[in-house]
Amino acid sequence: MKQFGNESLVYGIGYVSIRAVSFLLLPLFTNILTKEEFGIYVLIFTFIAFTQVFYSYGLDSALMKYYVKAAEDEQTI
Repeated sequence: MKQFGNESLVYGIGYVSIRAVSFLLLPLFTNILTKEEFGIYVLIFTFIAFTQVFYSYGLDSALMKYYVKAAEDEQTI
């Protein structure tokens, strides 16, 4: 449980820091980029957000498939 807490903390800090950097750079982006360039930037990050859902779902499925397969053969673990 302690290891789970540590790993959750590390991933949580990484997630929050990425969002914080994006939030802090927002005034810079809105002042330097034109409306069209900022629109492209927003579309790219929206696409990334949606694809992360499918990407993480595929990794979860692959992990569970490997775990079930490995549970049948204790020697591979």
